[in-house]
Amino acid sequence: SDFTYIPATAGNVGLNNEGWTGTTVDEAFTALYTSLGGVDGEYLESGGATSRTIAAKFGEIWISVKDFGAVGDGIAIDTTAIQAAMNRVKALGGGICYFPPGTYLVDQALTLTSATGVTLLGVRAATTITSNNASANVFTFATAATSCAVEGITFVHTGTTTGAAIAAAAANEFGVRDVFVTSGDFDYGVDISG
Repeated sequence: SDFTYIPATAGNVGLNNEGWTGTTVDEAFTALYTSLGGVDGEYLESGGATSRTIAAKFGEIWISVKDFGAVGDGIAIDTTAIQAAMNRVKALGGGICYFPPGTYLVDQALTLTSATGVTLLGVRAATTITSNNASANVFTFATAATSCAVEGITFVHTGTTTGAAIAAAAANEFGVRDVFVTSGDFDYGVDISG
């Protein structure tokens, strides 16, 4: 109640923030526009392209399991978050489900059914998935999963299991690369059938 409203424009409203080199709100928005290329904070690579949201642009690159709440500290159960991220990549028509460095604890099977072009990608020697389920596979690609892959992930079990680290049942064009499965913990490292 002690302030008087003074009309202003973005060009004359001062900005005092170490994150911006400009000194007005207008200069900050101009820098943002120049950085992204599109209007209203959207990303635009070139003049002939269609602008899209930053979320859409990231989705073209990968969807991180951390975008869905995975923690990757080896303590929190990350099963639900990982399944949600995998489902999102499948719904987008394929792409990369990314596992940043960390240890992801799962307590039940993670399944992709009728997925096309989904790659589960970790950082070799820095991404570990630990399972504590005594019978479930960690990843199951089922019912005509096509052109899917698992890369750069280490699989560990807290005890032993009758399941596999990776199971591909009736999968087409399935790939496994730079994967390490701890010896003796799983019934199978990679189980391909059908």
